[in-house]
Amino acid sequence: MMVGMDDYIKSDLNLIIELENKLKEISNELEKIGKETLKNIEKYKPKDIGSLNGVESKNPKKYVFIDAGSQEIPLASDSLYLLTALSIDEEGNKRFKGPYIKTTPEIKEEESEIVSDEGYMRARDVVSLIREELIFQLAIEEIKRRDPDVIIIDGPLIIRDAFLRFKDLNSFKKFLKSVEELRIVSEKKDIPVIGFVKRPQSKFYMRIKNIPRPLSDLRDPVFLDVFLNKGDFFPDPPIVPEVKSFKNISKNYYYTYYKPLGRSQYPPFRIDFNKPAMKDYKGWLKWFLINSGPSTNGIPYMLDKVDKEVKMKEVLSDYLYKQMVRKIPFNMRYLVKLKWGEEVE
Repeated sequence: MMVGMDDYIKSDLNLIIELENKLKEISNELEKIGKETLKNIEKYKPKDIGSLNGVESKNPKKYVFIDAGSQEIPLASDSLYLLTALSIDEEGNKRFKGPYIKTTPEIKEEESEIVSDEGYMRARDVVSLIREELIFQLAIEEIKRRDPDVIIIDGPLIIRDAFLRFKDLNSFKKFLKSVEELRIVSEKKDIPVIGFVKRPQSKFYMRIKNIPRPLSDLRDPVFLDVFLNKGDFFPDPPIVPEVKSFKNISKNYYYTYYKPLGRSQYPPFRIDFNKPAMKDYKGWLKWFLINSGPSTNGIPYMLDKVDKEVKMKEVLSDYLYKQMVRKIPFNMRYLVKLKWGEEVE
């Protein structure tokens, strides 16, 4: 296949060479850290590593996987944010929460002066919080509607300290309320709720261990990746996280790191359990293990499915944007030009 001129890198050659040199320096530094890390890491190997060998899997008759997605259409005059949550049950039935379209003025009005004072990125934080709230609200609806044997959400149940920067946002208060409501409803009906965290950034374990640097700089999943084999998890049993903030919420949940594949592009996943799920946490982990594989990098097939189906990729937002533009009189289309000047066919 012929490579067109537009496919070639057009950046200045000196810039490319300088970037390559910088990346080489970083590579050398990372290699140095890696060698030092591997040399000392074995002495800090955790003792409470669990194995799923011989564990009997749970076999729920009714289950629900839930995720949410969002996409931004950045107009010159405003931004539109598309949000929705999706649940898929054991029979493939789908239910949506939303979809919603919110504008930047809506978000600023909802958050009073907080967003407008702190600008664009804060608005995106609000969108993220609304998206997460939709997941918990849909989980609550599923419990009230059909009492499933288990609910799995894409994301955490534990509220990390990093969320403290959101504490004054109205959307964060609504999100916390939905987290607490789900906890109360699920515990009252004794329904397991499990959070599957695909990209954990937590340092729950590293925080409580007296491990010297540079090892202590590693995040939990990166550190544990060295020690966990296929089907291993740590800690066993799962424990309540050590957090500085939101202790009243996080004390109701337990976590462990779980490795479903020997080799994967992901480090170990973090699994958050509510109290009902803790009654047979090994059985739920084994259920994840036998319902995942290399094609999804160890993510349960159903969770991978709901993740892909709810994502509003750019191709969808582009399509919706073009449909919107066609409905606006030509002499008024200056109102809906894209913020960065992208071409619209």
